[in-house]
This record gives sequence, structure tokens and C-alpha cells, in this order.
Amino acid sequence: LAPVNATEADLPVKSPEDSCTRVTYDFSTNYALAESYRSPWDQVRMGKILEDLDAMAGNVAMQHTRLKDKHRELMIVTAGVDRITLNGRASIKDDIVLEGKVTWTG
Repeated sequence: LAPVNATEADLPVKSPEDSCTRVTYDFSTNYALAESYRSPWDQVRMGKILEDLDAMAGNVAMQHTRLKDKHRELMIVTAGVDRITLNGRASIKDDIVLEGKVTWTG
């Protein structure tokens, strides 16, 4: 891949769906995965999920800034979380879905 120094005018227009990333934790069917996220109280270790959410934000930003068939030598991005909704305590017996996408650029 050839390095590129693109100006804003050269960059493709992307929609939020272009960067959409979704991860499903199949705790109900994957015992090994459930064990790695299980707390001593038989619930999901939310701190570990938040770590994954942080990593996902980086992946979403990289997906958004990636240029097809081109390589950028340096990219600086900032990621933020708009909302985290917890509807009670997460059971280790239920599946969890994390989803992220770019919602604003500027």
C-alpha cells in the first residue's frame, strides 16, 4: 500500500454505518467465555466489559479513518462514549451485545 497525505477534499464521505462495529458475547452458549467474564457474585464483570468498550472505540475510529488500498503513516483520533445504558445487573447467563459507530466528526 502506498502512503497517502490526503487533504479533506480527497477523503471519501462515510456514513456512521461504514464504521459500525458489533460484538456479541455469547455467554449463554460459550462456557469458557462466560467463565472469563464471571464475577465472584455470578454476574458479569462490568469493568472488563468497559475495557472492551474502550478497545472497541479505537477499532471504530480506525475503521472510520481507514482509506481503501491506501496507508496513512500517522493518524490521531479521539474517541468518546455518548451513552452507556445499564438496565439492571448483567447476568452471566444472558448474552451481551456491544455496538459502536462514528456519530460525529470535525
